[in-house]
Amino acid sequence: MDINDELLDKLAFLARLKFTGQARERIKQDMAQIIAMINKLNELKLEEVEPLTHISQHLQEGREDEPQSPLDKETILKNAPLSDSDYIKVPPVINKSEE
Repeated sequence: MDINDELLDKLAFLARLKFTGQARERIKQDMAQIIAMINKLNELKLEEVEPLTHISQHLQEGREDEPQSPLDKETILKNAPLSDSDYIKVPPVINKSEE
């Protein structure tokens, strides 16, 4: 498969991306390498290889779900990186200056 400008423009449109200049040439080279790698994988004879359902033969042993007493507030606050009286302090998630 040849990675030409027409194909790159179509893929960029579908992915809502814009490529210009050197970035465009770099993307074309990267895509050509990916296609070459896929073609190399297609050369493998996999007819007799059964598909895996799990990476490992070993199954995860889970523990019993038994109710336990909850941790007390002092223990939780002591283990928190930052706390203020009865609360755990966390860094802000939303930066209001960007809205």
